[in-house]
Formats: sequence, C-alpha cells, structure tokens
Amino acid sequence: ICGATDEELDLSGQKLDLRNDIPVVCAEISNNKTMEKLNMSSNQIQGETYGKALSDALAANVVLKEVDLSNNDIGPWFAKALTDGIRANTVISTFNILSNKIGTVQAMELINIMKRKDTLKTLCGFMLNQRKVSFSGSHLTGSWDWVLISLDLRSSTVLECLELRGNGLDDNVVKALADALMVNTGRKFVWAETIFLDMWFNDEQVSDERKSNFRKLLKNGQIEILTGGWVMTEEAPS
Repeated sequence: ICGATDEELDLSGQKLDLRNDIPVVCAEISNNKTMEKLNMSSNQIQGETYGKALSDALAANVVLKEVDLSNNDIGPWFAKALTDGIRANTVISTFNILSNKIGTVQAMELINIMKRKDTLKTLCGFMLNQRKVSFSGSHLTGSWDWVLISLDLRSSTVLECLELRGNGLDDNVVKALADALMVNTGRKFVWAETIFLDMWFNDEQVSDERKSNFRKLLKNGQIEILTGGWVMTEEAPS
C-alpha cells in the first residue's frame, strides 16, 4: 500500500505527512512479511507520538533487516520512544539514525542496546562487508553522530576508506577519529587542509590530553598531512 516492492520500501525524501502517512507506513511495517529494507531518510520526521508508533511497528516486524532514518528531525523524545522497538526487534542488523537531533544520552542508550544484541551491527548504516563509506555533506553536526560513528569505526574489521568532507570540524570529530585510530593501528587519517588543523589545535577548549594523543598518532604515521597547504591545492588558485 506504500509502494513497497517484495523486499524494499524506499520513501526517502518524499516529504511524508506525519498525520496521514506515518500511520500507513507503520501498518505496512507491522504487516509486511517480505520487506527487508526500509528507507525513510530526509523526511523531517519528528514527534514522540510518531516515534512510539514506529517503535511498535518495528517490535512487531520479523523480517526487516535494514532501516534508514537518517537526516530527519528526530529528537531525544522520539529516539527514546524508538528504543523499545529496536530492543524488541530480533532481525534488524543495519540501522541508520545519523544526522538527527537525538542527543548524546539517547545515542549512548542505543549503543548499549546494540552491545547486548547479536543481530544489530551498526547505528550508522554501515554494511557488514562495506570497505568504503562516504558521509560527505551529510550534515553531521551533533556530538552524538560522532559517538555512533566512532563505535562503528572501532568495531568494523573490513572498512578501508571513510570520507567526511563537508561536515565541518570540531573536537567531537577529532576525538571520534582519534579514538578509532588508537584502537585500530592499521588505519590512518589523511588531512588535506591545515587551516582547520590549526583552528582545532589552537582552540583553548581542546584538552592537552587530546593534543598529546594527536601527536602520538602523527608520530606513529596514522595521521598524514598532505601537501602542507593551508587549503586544498585546487582551491589555492581561486
């Protein structure tokens, strides 16, 4: 009834009407016995009531394996309501709740649920065998996004390339990446624009411990500064 194929329902960017469309989608989730993938990203979904409705639908579903709720307006109360459904669901392996406003408390609650579930492998949409992931231009601005990404970086054993261009840079980003690099010494981070490195390193709010860890990673060869330019080379002549 929602345009689902046998195995997939893609509603990304459809500007879903919360009052009329979400109940229909939730009914589809509850009753569909073949749909394994659900994409509801970029729909401005919000509100605790709809979080509870979606939570109940996920709890009832026994076949859905991949869910994408990224880039909505999901806040802490929606996320809190959603946790019951994720906890009860026994088959979802890939969940993406990045680029929302869930807050650090709810991010940690979701992480705790994932750690207790053998089926759930990611909260960032990583595929189990994915070697390259791009979050370029994904509007990852909350510290909770980087908490979730850091967890996936630490746990993934096959990821070889992670692209983060166009997301801004602050201490949350550096901490997430540094923590992941220190756990997995076989990975490295490539830095192309030293102007942002300078801004971060000279920020008085960045702790001495964080700067010390950065130096260790640099000395270990896990952080590589390309060209030494203030900006990327193609931007320099502009």
